[in-house]
Amino acid sequence: MDLVVYGIRSCEKIRKLKELFEKHEVEFEFIDLLKNPPSLEKLAEWTNYLGELPINKRGATYKKMRKKFDKLEEDEQIKLMLKDVAIIERPIIEYEGEVVGIGGRPERIFKVLFS
Repeated sequence: MDLVVYGIRSCEKIRKLKELFEKHEVEFEFIDLLKNPPSLEKLAEWTNYLGELPINKRGATYKKMRKKFDKLEEDEQIKLMLKDVAIIERPIIEYEGEVVGIGGRPERIFKVLFS
């Protein structure tokens, strides 16, 4: 599959993006981070693309652990992200094996990908 979307099935942004893709008959593979956590290498790819750790700073998980998380060294933050994937920004979109987007509103993501 050329288009891959990483996220969490219950995430509102993910549901809306999947609905948009399905409505417009866009073929994609969905990878649920809760069932298939990213590898350290995959997290590094996403970090390189974004220029920083892909943290969902608006999410409840980050808000609950912000004080603890922000005090950690980056390697400890990464370990925590791999353990509790809900803290990872989403959706993460790859096309032909390359990261093309991380985060954002579903409508904007769709427009950028298909305009």
